Amino acid sequence: MQAGAVRAIADRLNEVKKTLTTLRKRQTEHEDARRDRKRLVEDLQRNRQNLFLERGVVLKRIASEANSYADDLTIRVSFDRAGTDTDWVTWLSETFGFRRPRVARLAAVLSPLDFSQQVISSSGRAKLLALQDIDKSPFFTGDQLDRAWTWEQTFHLEIAPAPVHRTL
Repeated sequence: MQAGAVRAIADRLNEVKKTLTTLRKRQTEHEDARRDRKRLVEDLQRNRQNLFLERGVVLKRIASEANSYADDLTIRVSFDRAGTDTDWVTWLSETFGFRRPRVARLAAVLSPLDFSQQVISSSGRAKLLALQDIDKSPFFTGDQLDRAWTWEQTFHLEIAPAPVHRTL
């Protein structure tokens, strides 16, 4: 090889090393940001759980005090955690074309957080694809999940209030 060719290869190698170093740094920053976001989402979910438990205690205390002043009256208070699933049902209907009552059945067994966590992994996608309606027809197809999934939607669904549901 000629000296000029060796020099050109060495220069190109140095450029590739710089690019690789930059990409590794960006990858590390990305992993750190995802880890931080995951921690923040977990904190948000924990705070929501604590608020739910705190509300339950307060409502029981209010009912207990009200009952102590009444002779033949018993007051009971109950509520569902994020009992309204309107936003979730609307999103499922708009994204996948589901209609009621099918979309309501799906929303009852799948929360936005569960969906967002499962749609990004192959094992989670398998669970979503195996999810069936009462007539044994699948709720989702692979093509539907591919078209519907974006990071932006996943991030939005991770922080959406979770309606009452059963775990898959």
